[in-house]
Amino acid sequence: FDELLVEAPHDGNWESYGHSIGKNTHLDYLSVNGMCFDDMISSPRADVEAFFGGVALNVSIQELRLYNFDFETFGVTAFSIASAVSKLTSLEEFSFGFDEMAGNRDDEMSRFMIQALARSPRLKKAEFFQNKFGLSCCTELASLLQNPNSLLETLALHDCTYGAGLAILSHALSEN
Repeated sequence: FDELLVEAPHDGNWESYGHSIGKNTHLDYLSVNGMCFDDMISSPRADVEAFFGGVALNVSIQELRLYNFDFETFGVTAFSIASAVSKLTSLEEFSFGFDEMAGNRDDEMSRFMIQALARSPRLKKAEFFQNKFGLSCCTELASLLQNPNSLLETLALHDCTYGAGLAILSHALSEN
């Protein structure tokens, strides 16, 4: 298969599931809805991190969509997921967002994802849905936009909120 929408594994073994995805050499598109982790009986943090640790081994994923992650509920940091994202060497398109009911959406989550994307040599498209962008996040995004080695062609910011960093982001866009 070349496309996978992640659902909870029948046996509850998230680590094995992640490693199976990591070993797949034909998977082009991976979509992970954070709500699929809601029914975890064991430690959510360990399961989420083990899953993404396995996914990070994949060499074929070109498009990744992550949405509806309630990092506070899982007890997992955006950094641990962003670390896995940064290892996806074939990544060309990335989406990261929340629905209207999402709880804690802070600047740190988006900032870590943008830092991860800056290490993606083939990234052409990045989309953010209902993210919060503060000063530090806008600074990271500006750096990505101004990087002469970046292949980024499309940046979509859907229903995002901006703090004091909007001027920095505006300037980076005008210079790009």
